[in-house]
Amino acid sequence: MKLTYGNILATYFLASESEIRQGIAWYDDAYMIANRIADSYNLASRTVAGVIAALSPGNKWERNIKDADNFCRVFAGGGDPLGIKVSTYGLNRTKALAILNGEDIDVTLNGRKTVAFYHCIAGDDGHVCIDGHAYNIWMGERIPLDSVPSIGKGLYASIVSDYIQATTLINRVCQVEYTAPQVQAITWMAWRRMIGESEKNNGEKK
Repeated sequence: MKLTYGNILATYFLASESEIRQGIAWYDDAYMIANRIADSYNLASRTVAGVIAALSPGNKWERNIKDADNFCRVFAGGGDPLGIKVSTYGLNRTKALAILNGEDIDVTLNGRKTVAFYHCIAGDDGHVCIDGHAYNIWMGERIPLDSVPSIGKGLYASIVSDYIQATTLINRVCQVEYTAPQVQAITWMAWRRMIGESEKNNGEKK
């Protein structure tokens, strides 16, 4: 019987030592960035993680962080962050502002991918961010991101479950203690090399 998470395993075992190290550290590093921004503007780190997630769709990671920093800076200074330019869709700026104003982050983000991205940054290991790249890894084929089908609730849950199962097997076989978000990040690092991509884009995450 073919494992439904076999392609995740195959991608993981093609990862280099450097890609494994980078994948293990990716979300921890992202939370450190959120902490830095939070400390700069006297905000809660999880709030900043929510802002980063809100501004992530369609946004490259480096720009995502710059936008989040600018957004928080203007807000903390009493200005209107909706007036600054960000590299994402307009509605996402409204979500980021609502989060800064204390609205519930999960409810405000209201999207499986962005909610999971927020929780992964915040260190909540029970969540896995499934985007177009994660879907391609799961499928074992390169599908243009604009051609990836809509990942509905049921399919999303199935892919998350497969990443968790793959992590359990990797931990047992390799005698390691990775979280599912770490395995997702490791496989993305390897996948990026395999498809010749050089820069992470959180809109199709990473």
